[in-house]
Amino acid sequence: MGTGQWSVEAALAEAERMRGRSLRAARWFRVYLVVAGLLAVGFIVGLEALYPNGWERYVVIAVWGALTVLAGQWVDRRGAFPVGGRRRFYIAGTIWLLLYLVGIGPLVRWQFDTSLPMWTVASLVMALPFFIAACWRVRV
Repeated sequence: MGTGQWSVEAALAEAERMRGRSLRAARWFRVYLVVAGLLAVGFIVGLEALYPNGWERYVVIAVWGALTVLAGQWVDRRGAFPVGGRRRFYIAGTIWLLLYLVGIGPLVRWQFDTSLPMWTVASLVMALPFFIAACWRVRV
């Protein structure tokens, strides 16, 4: 009886140790979501307020695209990915894109044109899905 009890306790201790290790390995995900939100803010402000016309728009798009690809490659190198993490990222990205294309984006463009303060506030509001997803409890 003593040997069986020790095996159960050892297995439980090992499971708890692995759970802690998995949680530590998946902590990067919150940082990634915040970075994705900040990239979204930078993209919108750069495209709509700083460089609304001309060739500079294409530079903003290229820089945003390159940073997004680099962030994606960084994600691919991570050893652990939280349960539902990709789904959270895709939901946040879809909401952000819809807000930008058919929600807040056209409204700000119509009312405030290229106003830097208004586009900054609007882009922060549009990026909220990324920040909210970063605050969700990570399950591994």
